[in-house]
Amino acid sequence: MKHLLHHSALEKIIFLSFSLILFYTCGSIPKEVKGYLNGLDDKQEITFNAKKGDKVIAQLITPKTGNIRINQITSPTGKSDGPFSQELEYDIDESGTWKITIAGSLMEGDSYFGDFTVRLKVNN
Repeated sequence: MKHLLHHSALEKIIFLSFSLILFYTCGSIPKEVKGYLNGLDDKQEITFNAKKGDKVIAQLITPKTGNIRINQITSPTGKSDGPFSQELEYDIDESGTWKITIAGSLMEGDSYFGDFTVRLKVNN
């Protein structure tokens, strides 16, 4: 039994440290990033490049309903905004590497365990 608990804890650490990185050059072609959320303690981050004046459009797609959303967007200097729902349209006001965080809401009940896709488009 101890071995199974240790294995689960190790899996949880691996999932918590996993980050999705998409170094996206500005353009109007949407990119899709696939990921997996492992409950309320988990979050996934998508990183992309954009420049001041661009607009980012993100759509979170899941095969089932649940407690998962675009939690926040973070600028290159660390300013963040959010939470959002399943969709995000955001005017970029700084050039550099931005981050979108996908996670569950701590105010909601059930944890989301499962796959997701984020469709990301940066328009200049």
